[in-house]
Amino acid sequence: MFYKNSKHQFYGCLLFLFKDLLKMIYKGAILCKYTLMGDF
Repeated sequence: MFYKNSKHQFYGCLLFLFKDLLKMIYKGAILCKYTLMGDF
């Protein structure tokens, strides 16, 4: 199943996953920040 735009679809999928990952990392960073701030 190799289409001419298969590479384009692949990168689109990667970008989508990457965006999701960034969102998760961002949420995690905020949680860590508040947790650390709460410790002090």
